[in-house]
Amino acid sequence: MSKNIFIIVNVDSFFLSHRKEIAIAAKQKGFQVSIIAHDTGRKQEIEALGFNFIDLPNVKSMQNIFKEFRILIFLFSLYKKYKPEIVHHVGLKIILYGTTAAKFTGIKNIVNAVSGLGIFFS
Repeated sequence: MSKNIFIIVNVDSFFLSHRKEIAIAAKQKGFQVSIIAHDTGRKQEIEALGFNFIDLPNVKSMQNIFKEFRILIFLFSLYKKYKPEIVHHVGLKIILYGTTAAKFTGIKNIVNAVSGLGIFFS
């Protein structure tokens, strides 16, 4: 049985431009790789590379606390259901929600990568 790795990014295009090589390397090492990102129309391109794709609710806006909570619950449910061996979070919001969900579901292998400076530094 192959080990699962989840790579969670805000949008599919960011995965293709910044994390595709990491996913390809993990796949070559025998991992089953799942990409969790908001689908902006590049889902088929990611699946054509041999990766599973799970559509993430849009995480861009911080205007509605209930939508924010929905993202945490979404990730918690995914982690609980699939129990990935490794989760790789990219971006501040994904790191916050993903790490929280991972801790509550017992995932021990967590990789967090801050990308860019984001709105907090504008």
